[in-house]
Amino acid sequence: QKKNLVVNVGLQELLSVTLDQGSVSAQWYLSVINGFGATPTIAATDTLGTHAGWTDGTAQVDARKVYSGTTGPAAVSGNSITNSGTPVVFTAGATFQVGGVFLTDQLTGTVGKLFSARGIDGASQPTVNSPDTINATYTINITSS
Repeated sequence: QKKNLVVNVGLQELLSVTLDQGSVSAQWYLSVINGFGATPTIAATDTLGTHAGWTDGTAQVDARKVYSGTTGPAAVSGNSITNSGTPVVFTAGATFQVGGVFLTDQLTGTVGKLFSARGIDGASQPTVNSPDTINATYTINITSS
């Protein structure tokens, strides 16, 4: 299983808010990556506006969705946080291959913070058609190594 890559902007956000009293983003949103059958390349230098190795799939689904669902992610436990108890539900508006997911602080647009992303290998990407639903869970683990 592939791991989430917390990009440089996400690492800076984590350090700023945790250790430097930076401002907290009001909300975090999950969205899909359009796979096109190819494995997305997630890079540490990716930003919300610039990510050469993957394509934002927001145009293929109804919208970016609040990561925390209606009740929020579970409390941090064992160096991990997840929304598995309240998956984000997307409705496909077109036929496409789900290439992964990403986490951002912006509901729309390309100006904001990209926290992390995770791609799905091309051969494993599910194809969805309108009006299929996609239930997305996202878990972030932090380790000391």
